[in-house]
Amino acid sequence: MANRIPVIQRPAPAGAANSPPSPSGGHGEGETKQWDVKDYATAGGLGATACVVTGICSLGTLAVAGVAAGVGYSAGQWIMEKVHEKEATKRGPRSSQGSSIENLPYDVQISLKQWMMYMGAHAGGCQVTHQRLAELFAEFEQQQPQHAAAVRSVQDPGIMQALQDAAGVRVAAAAGAPAQV
Repeated sequence: MANRIPVIQRPAPAGAANSPPSPSGGHGEGETKQWDVKDYATAGGLGATACVVTGICSLGTLAVAGVAAGVGYSAGQWIMEKVHEKEATKRGPRSSQGSSIENLPYDVQISLKQWMMYMGAHAGGCQVTHQRLAELFAEFEQQQPQHAAAVRSVQDPGIMQALQDAAGVRVAAAAGAPAQV
């Protein structure tokens, strides 16, 4: 008796009250139970309720995912700012005084990037002497004189070293004084 499934029984229509149930579950020969308006309304209401609940759950999930993504992004930005601040303090006050390419005029930045690409294309991944670097700059000056003039105007050795590092060029230490570019 504990395993019985409860069944809701509705009263049979007036004409079928005295007829015995058939083996197929109907009340008489060839007679089937018809749905009335209340049955359709109940089924429609249950379906609509299921859709609304599912929609609310889905929107709730989207909202939680959106909030989590926003918090994660913000936390990542905050961590990166702190890392950059620590690196800046390790480098000391000299590096934050303006030895950054971003502090230069835009046309000079473009010229420096052109020189960096030229160095990378002709000596990237190599160790060169100061003389070879001077030769590379002379070739660059012949091909792109406007950019070369702008590069010459930059007198910051920190920027020039950063360009060489970015281009993958290592300058071999020589016994003499370093060549000026």
